[in-house]
Amino acid sequence: MKMHRALSLPVLVVAGALCWAAPPEARAQTVTQSLTDAQTGTNVQTVTSATVNVSGTVSGEPESVSLSGKAKLETRVVWSERNTAEPAAITLNIDLSGISGMGRSTKMKYVTNAREIALRRLSATDLVEVAFPFYVSGTDGVSSSRTGLARFSLSYDVNTGALTSASGTLTSP
Repeated sequence: MKMHRALSLPVLVVAGALCWAAPPEARAQTVTQSLTDAQTGTNVQTVTSATVNVSGTVSGEPESVSLSGKAKLETRVVWSERNTAEPAAITLNIDLSGISGMGRSTKMKYVTNAREIALRRLSATDLVEVAFPFYVSGTDGVSSSRTGLARFSLSYDVNTGALTSASGTLTSP
């Protein structure tokens, strides 16, 4: 089976329009690539990468922490075994290592290296919540670890499985 990569231009145009319509803090940079069977024209793989600017405050002891940065999302379509022309689910990879923050009272820097992989049923919209650890920079993270919550609002093209828009926030769990 001979395959070639084709950039899904209509999806990029729609994603671009949706992203520029959102407020600047919610815009995601999204790129979709599809792998198509050259003989049948059937889409056999759709991968979308998005960079989402996120921010928020995690309240609690010993201090509130203002966090911000870029979350990297990657989605891959899982095709239905019954109907290979129909996407059934999405594998969602979330990388929060681009997020850091500062304690409001101590001014100490907090960081995270959290990553999450989730299998989600494909739908036009999805709300994903991920609890993640963050800790004082320069420590082992064991004694100073705290928990934050990342919330992502995602939209998909249900025909191709491509991620068309993404926004996110950070908060207390």
